Amino acid sequence: MYWSYETTRANVERYVDMLVARIAARPRRLQRDLDLIASIWSGPPSATLCLGGRTHWQVPATADAVAAVAAHATDPVVGVRHAVAAALMHAAPHVDAALPALRTGLVDTDPRVRLLTARAIANGLAVPALRDLLVRAGVDVTWSVRWHAAVALDRLGAHDDATGILLASVPRPGLPLASWLDAARHIHPDAALIAVITRARIDYEVARLSVDHPVG
Repeated sequence: MYWSYETTRANVERYVDMLVARIAARPRRLQRDLDLIASIWSGPPSATLCLGGRTHWQVPATADAVAAVAAHATDPVVGVRHAVAAALMHAAPHVDAALPALRTGLVDTDPRVRLLTARAIANGLAVPALRDLLVRAGVDVTWSVRWHAAVALDRLGAHDDATGILLASVPRPGLPLASWLDAARHIHPDAALIAVITRARIDYEVARLSVDHPVG
């Protein structure tokens, strides 16, 4: 049996509506349901998703569904908070509905939640209301959080803040220099700045090696 595009899309939309209604009651499978919602929201509209053994078309997020997902941003179970942050990476353009969860996620106690939240903001949910929190995220202990915060600030037009984060930050040990430079180039392609950042990275590696392998 083959379903038309309209039929398959309508089926997935009804399935998402069912999931959204179910997570409102916080079922035992809350994290699984949130993961399913994220998987349906992700990817281009032409991508496919297998549900119940049939192939369906994916559908974008709606404002009401984003609000329902965001309501679980303070759940005591860290896996649920991970799932919320992951789903919000596909919540654009419904930033108003996602805003409370984005504020919460940026200051979550779990670094992965902070990372996923910062990445979501950098990938299409950056709004002026989050600028102060993004500046604070620029000194996060996790390098990836700082990087995504810098990207988000740059997209808000806060180029000085974004550049300052890169200049003041030291990436985690083992992060390839190319990854660091890619972040710097994304924020500011100026050759002089890249040279400063490269010098800072080299100085950092030299200092780390001298501690790990002291001479004499």
